[in-house]
Amino acid sequence: MNEIRFPKAVEKSDKFEKIKCYVQENRKKLWQEARTKAVFVPAEEKLIKLFQLEHKRGRMIRGFEMVERNLFAQLEGTKSVDAKTGVKRGKRLSRLIVVSNDGSERYYRKVDKMAQQFESIVLVMRINLDSTSLGEMFFGSGKIVKLFMFDQKESMTNALEALV
Repeated sequence: MNEIRFPKAVEKSDKFEKIKCYVQENRKKLWQEARTKAVFVPAEEKLIKLFQLEHKRGRMIRGFEMVERNLFAQLEGTKSVDAKTGVKRGKRLSRLIVVSNDGSERYYRKVDKMAQQFESIVLVMRINLDSTSLGEMFFGSGKIVKLFMFDQKESMTNALEALV
């Protein structure tokens, strides 16, 4: 994706320029040979608290297969609406995928492939936390989370604003 098209709420935010700069400055390849660039973020308390709040609101989808299924459903829904209205909407980021920092190269290849498939609507964020720490934050001791997605534009906007 060359130009990032943020959600409209982000573009209207008074923090937009800071968000845009932060994202551009912190985007790197998800893994050494990836085509997808992820925003690498530290595990700051403000961001973690926001993630926990969005989880409590029921906006988090956990696990690779569930995330992929949700993205395909959204894509089909968008195609259906476009066909019914005769209007093709522009592509703009609306989903935030967060991955842990301890995935294997094989796992990151899978994420890379999925992100490429949905690049016009998905922003990938790689947080500086391992999957055990992420799992415990949201689901309790002994739980592991390598990947989750927020399925609401508002959640993505809140997360991006929490970065700056």
